[in-house]
Amino acid sequence: MAIELRGARAEEMPEVLDMVPRVMGATREYFAAAYRNDPWGRPEHSRIVLVDGRIVSHIRLYDRWQRVGSVPVHVGCVGDVCTLPEYRKQGYCRMLLEDALGYWDEHGYDLSMIVSGVGVYAACGWVPLTERRFELPAENRHEVSGNREYEIRRFVRGEDLTAVAAVYAASNAERSLTTVRTSGYWERHFSWIAGEIEEAFLVAEHAGQIVAYLRCERGGQKLVVSECCCLPDHHDAAVELLDAALTFAARRGLEGIQGHLPVDHPALAAARERPGFALAESSVLLFRLVNLRRLLERLQPLLAERAWARGLEGSLSLNVGDQAIQLRIQPGWAKVGEPEIAPQAAPARRSTRFLRRPPPSGQLDLSPEPVTLPPAAFFPYLFGTPVPKQVPLELAQAAQWLLAGLFPTGAPVYWRTDVV
Repeated sequence: MAIELRGARAEEMPEVLDMVPRVMGATREYFAAAYRNDPWGRPEHSRIVLVDGRIVSHIRLYDRWQRVGSVPVHVGCVGDVCTLPEYRKQGYCRMLLEDALGYWDEHGYDLSMIVSGVGVYAACGWVPLTERRFELPAENRHEVSGNREYEIRRFVRGEDLTAVAAVYAASNAERSLTTVRTSGYWERHFSWIAGEIEEAFLVAEHAGQIVAYLRCERGGQKLVVSECCCLPDHHDAAVELLDAALTFAARRGLEGIQGHLPVDHPALAAARERPGFALAESSVLLFRLVNLRRLLERLQPLLAERAWARGLEGSLSLNVGDQAIQLRIQPGWAKVGEPEIAPQAAPARRSTRFLRRPPPSGQLDLSPEPVTLPPAAFFPYLFGTPVPKQVPLELAQAAQWLLAGLFPTGAPVYWRTDVV
């Protein structure tokens, strides 16, 4: 039996498009449109296992840029993971995921993300990032809202796309986890979105200008808010869109609405005041490092800016999983390098030293040990969310101080419109 693992060739894509729908719950036409319209898609992004020349297992790689603060980082996303039933439980999925990591590292990616609740990814090294999903019972708000400041209407693709894209860009310019969307992405992404309700893609206008919008998709007996953005001076527009979504759900006979909104979102603040509001944790965003040094080198301008704002200065040896770097910080300056090696060519005992602005409580811990962050703690730091209590983490006070300054808590969100 001959087994081959590699990227698909252009002439093999018809066979890929015949194989994938046999396992996945969508048509051949859907996958063909998704692959054809992805602005960065290539045939080799379909990674395949061939057994005696037959494609039996497949994953699709998606090239994306997502923000950490204001800085875009290169992210490899995974979708369309499938193996023909008669070839399952032979390790082909794991082989393809390891192949993907090698491909991403070779092609300059920083990290990878999978949106899934399937445990095989955790077993292969991906770790979850905890999110909070809100829920609210459906309610006809049309009759109780009184006078409205904004005109709420349905989105018209041929007329509104440029304005909606501008609202998205302004709303997410410094928000971690959000996807950088080019004009080509905006124009083509409707081809691969599954489940969006066109009648529930709403915009809010003020003086003839679109200042906010909301998008929804199906979710059983719930209306799922997949995206909601507004311009900084029009937070009330987001609240009126929330009311419109609640009314839409009520008129459709749905139980309520749910979705993921950043903690600073005005619609979330309004939802908290409504009867029946609830929060639940979800852990379907899974991450794995591709290249720690490349990631932090890309973030050097952001780290330098944060060091300037907080007066940070020092040196830190950081280990994440099986990767390690040396990070040097001064106000307005950051440098990422290889871990220090002792003259005897053995690993040196690395130190964490801070030269100014110690923690308010006083003494700095000058332990020579490197700072080790498990990946399940690193990604919350990176994106600005709290580290889950169940993640084992023991850091000296000085290390906590520096990491908190370089990676402050924020209000990240991954808009479900970008799920592949």
